[in-house]
Amino acid sequence: MFNKLPALSDPVRYAGLYIFDFGTRVAVGYTAQEIRYLLDDPKYAGGSVYKIYRAHSDGTLEIRRIEPAGLSSLTGMVFHFADRADAIAGAEHLKKLSLEISPPERFELFVMELTGEDWPFVMVMRYNQECEDELAAWMIKIDYTLGSRVEGGRLPVAQVLKKGTEVLREHIGAEDTFRRSRSRTEVLESVDLSVQR
Repeated sequence: MFNKLPALSDPVRYAGLYIFDFGTRVAVGYTAQEIRYLLDDPKYAGGSVYKIYRAHSDGTLEIRRIEPAGLSSLTGMVFHFADRADAIAGAEHLKKLSLEISPPERFELFVMELTGEDWPFVMVMRYNQECEDELAAWMIKIDYTLGSRVEGGRLPVAQVLKKGTEVLREHIGAEDTFRRSRSRTEVLESVDLSVQR
């Protein structure tokens, strides 16, 4: 296991964030993107990563060690539409909903054209596999119901992005300032802090 965790002010807010074990100490409160920055740096590549699944007001954290590969493996959802206008409207609607209720993690949003398919346009959400549960719960919470058919998983997303023609591409991030990912430089400059947020 790892060293003792620092005390957290308002610990419930840390659910869904990450702990990084540097070997001699730990730091709490990283986003998935920030963990990737640490793992990409040769100095910290051997660190261990834990996800905070639940956080209780008494400071108790329910955590699980995760494999770094889960943070670099991409998956997502594919929403099929009959025409271009509907697919773009579907993407715009999702962007609007993301401003009303901030997503728990950052994701890429694409609208693609698929020549010769029954549903020739798709909207694709692509995100890190480790964030799948949180983003699926967020989609339920915002009640997103557009699209004639929906598929999920790495393979459908990869196939569509490989064979489709890109119409639109954007990054949608968490607007909640507490969960907004910092830049690589900011993350690497703050590694000495035991509480990152």
